[in-house]
Amino acid sequence: MTKTLWTLPVLVALLVAGSGAGMAMPSLAGPTGVVSLPTAAIAPMNELQAALSYQSLETPGLGMYEPSEDFTVWSLQALTGVAQKAELWGAYARVRDGEDSHLWGIGGKIQLASEPTERASLAIGGSYQDWSDALAVETGTGDVKVKNAYIVATKDFTPMGQERWEWGPGAGTRMLGSLGIMYISLDPDVGDSESLTRPFVALEFIGASDTSLGLEYRWKDDDIDEDGVFSAVLTHKFSDAVTAQVGTTNAAPGGIGLGDQDIFVRLGYSFPMGAAG
Repeated sequence: MTKTLWTLPVLVALLVAGSGAGMAMPSLAGPTGVVSLPTAAIAPMNELQAALSYQSLETPGLGMYEPSEDFTVWSLQALTGVAQKAELWGAYARVRDGEDSHLWGIGGKIQLASEPTERASLAIGGSYQDWSDALAVETGTGDVKVKNAYIVATKDFTPMGQERWEWGPGAGTRMLGSLGIMYISLDPDVGDSESLTRPFVALEFIGASDTSLGLEYRWKDDDIDEDGVFSAVLTHKFSDAVTAQVGTTNAAPGGIGLGDQDIFVRLGYSFPMGAAG
């Protein structure tokens, strides 16, 4: 890996380069993406991406007798490429609301196509999450199991006048767009449904000064979500290894859309896992 590639800006998630090998950062809800929604890029094999995140979270109440509640979420995520076109991740979160609950998850992604060989990058992925004692406040005890699957395409929309496949200082601002559809299954049921299938979009603006902006939106499921998921995140790379992020999202740790936007911060660190290629 050349020095130029090590100086690439890092988004909250995977940024698609010409070869499909971008830098990676795990997201709050699990799959690598802008914040809680995935992109079609794959993590490099020679690095272990780790991140520590803090999120404030407010859940809606059930009327005057059940006011809204404030939660804090601390989470630790790790991600690595396991093949040229495949990645795996694992995550653990501690959710505090007076009583602690714990969320762990595993997942992965396979890239089916990548730019510039194809017109866009395409990937499929999925995850499994178990939220222990998630229902303790309302029902005494209970676990929530979250299954997730998606297909997503990511395309580089940088104007053709720029060098679309060159990274590094002086390359100019780049823009990536992602479009996909996500399936989330909940056990036990939430509301009138146990699953949702909704489309999502994301935009990533990559600056030449190691700072980038990511935006994402997933359409609302009337039976499960209180609102559609919207997130925004600003990312800055301080060194080859250290990245910091600050943003806002209404996504709960399991990926469901809540009504209010809440802040999160994340610190990421990249561990080398072998000789650079």
